[in-house]
Amino acid sequence: MWKAYCTATGKYDLPMPVPEYFDDNEQGANILADLVVRGIKQATCSAVWTYRQENEPIPMAGELWLVTNWAGEAQCILETTQVDITPFIVVSAEFAALEGEGDRTLAHWRNVHERFFRRQFEGTPDKFDETMPLVCQQFKLVYP
Repeated sequence: MWKAYCTATGKYDLPMPVPEYFDDNEQGANILADLVVRGIKQATCSAVWTYRQENEPIPMAGELWLVTNWAGEAQCILETTQVDITPFIVVSAEFAALEGEGDRTLAHWRNVHERFFRRQFEGTPDKFDETMPLVCQQFKLVYP
């Protein structure tokens, strides 16, 4: 897919991004990839702590992603359009709707994400907290 994107855009000198999937389980990863491809999911978030734990830089607008399903099969290419650091409790209903999950309400978003972050931090010094900072990314589908 990356080669096809570079050919279609004429951007042959771009380094291929590390392939990534959403969520921490197969069903979630596959559902979320499908929501992205269909244009429903246009945002995501991660804990700032996760970037620190993985020694990864915070994403920036303009960066490209190669999104896969759980099996590692390329699904699409995204471009980050906006990045904000926002406490969990301050995430807006508008951002929750852009995440495109469930009924797209803030209540659903908070419930699902609190459970996700509690799982993610098991066995680490970090713990879920409503004031914890999140990297809130918005993106657009650029290929296919």
